[in-house]
Amino acid sequence: MRTYQELFRTPEFTPLFLTTAGQVAAQTVSGLALGTLVFTRTGSPLLSALAMFGPALAQVIGATMLLSAADRLPPRATLAALSLLFALGMAAAALPGLPVPAVLGIVLGLGVLAALGGGVRLGLLNEILTKEGYLLGRSTINMSSGLMQIGGYATGGLLVAVLSPRGALLTGAALYLVAAAVGGGGGGGGGGGRAAPPPPPAPPPPRHGPRVDRPDLAEQRAAAVVPAAPHRLSGAVGAQRSGRRL
Repeated sequence: MRTYQELFRTPEFTPLFLTTAGQVAAQTVSGLALGTLVFTRTGSPLLSALAMFGPALAQVIGATMLLSAADRLPPRATLAALSLLFALGMAAAALPGLPVPAVLGIVLGLGVLAALGGGVRLGLLNEILTKEGYLLGRSTINMSSGLMQIGGYATGGLLVAVLSPRGALLTGAALYLVAAAVGGGGGGGGGGGRAAPPPPPAPPPPRHGPRVDRPDLAEQRAAAVVPAAPHRLSGAVGAQRSGRRL
């Protein structure tokens, strides 16, 4: 697997790619909206930075606790459930009159769970791609994540200016819902989309007939020689006796 065309022909890679891109876009738009909302209400650059970039710090903490569960959970259902949970969290954070500590608590809690989503996503990528295609698939997802962050900040700033911080936050929640729909319906069953390996080739036929082990051949030669020894010994004894008579 060396081309993008072959990569996107792989079953279930395209839904995973779109789900990841949607989640990154939703996270970027929501983070910018949250930072603007908290700064508008508190005037604190520290709290607004915590609301905007705190999930990345919480994700480090979540990685130490939740990555061990990434291999035990069904990957597609987990990614879809996390997207739904993020959508509900952003919708709750957009409620008017919600205290800022509650908003920060929601954001940091979702950041802890984001570590689980990252582990499940990489495990699913390793499942649906071959060893040769894993590097290409991961680099493609990383490039799309960077592009979604750039586009997400631009789109988020436009939404904050045109609508409001809460309107941008609800837009992020809608993007999470789209990612959940794509991820939940992108593949069925529990197995990945990797094709089954071909059966091993049959052993080649023998070239010179059946193989004869050397110990058996040696035993046959010994069996042919040993019975002839008494006859030779009896012939020698008879010749000696006939010589004495003469």
